[in-house]
Amino acid sequence: MHIAPEVYSEALQEQLDPEQEHFSDYMWDRIARTESAAYVTEGRLDAYDSMQIPMVRRIVASDATDELCAPYANVVYKLEDAYDVIPSHPQCRCAWSPYFGTEETIDAMDIPIG
Repeated sequence: MHIAPEVYSEALQEQLDPEQEHFSDYMWDRIARTESAAYVTEGRLDAYDSMQIPMVRRIVASDATDELCAPYANVVYKLEDAYDVIPSHPQCRCAWSPYFGTEETIDAMDIPIG
């Protein structure tokens, strides 16, 4: 079952800004979309961990031109270092895929945390 982020954004807005004084509907939608992506991403990493997948590769949208994500396209991370990395910014479309190759992983000190 899929629930559109707009449903969550309405609930957020009712709880946190009932007078609609602080943010536009667009901002609430953006917050809901980004937070939903964060939960899905964490769940995916937890699933990879349960399957004993040791590394993941960062998949960046092919049209990504932002300086936060584009430099990390196809970079390999140790699974434990991948948590809290994406979403890196509001409406981030990055994702993780399992990686079984021999490529070196990024050093944990070089990972910007989202």
